[in-house]
Amino acid sequence: CNADFLPTKATGELFNPSVPNKSDVDNRRFTRSEDSLLLLGVDKFGERRWDRIVEEFLPDRRMANVSTRYCKLVSMACKARRDLGGDLYPMKKSSRPRGTAV
Repeated sequence: CNADFLPTKATGELFNPSVPNKSDVDNRRFTRSEDSLLLLGVDKFGERRWDRIVEEFLPDRRMANVSTRYCKLVSMACKARRDLGGDLYPMKKSSRPRGTAV
C-alpha cells in the first residue's frame, strides 16, 4: 500500500499529502512572486476581474483572498507614499505673481 496516496473519505479520490490543497494554500502568506503575478493580472484584466486573474495567474488561490490581497497591496503602496513625505495627491504649488513681496 502506498501511504502517500490515500483515498479521501468524502470523494474517494486519491490524496497526496505532499501536494497542498487549495485551502492550505489560502492559509499561507502571499509570496513576492504571487504579488507580482497578481499585479500582472490586474494590468491585463483590470481590477475586479478576480475570476480571470485567479484562473490565469493564481489558480491555487481563491478569488476572495486575491481581492483582499490586492486591497492590502494598494493600501501598503499608499502608506509608503505618505511615509516618504509626499501627499497621496500632491497639489501644484501656487505661483505668486512676480514682484510681490513675501
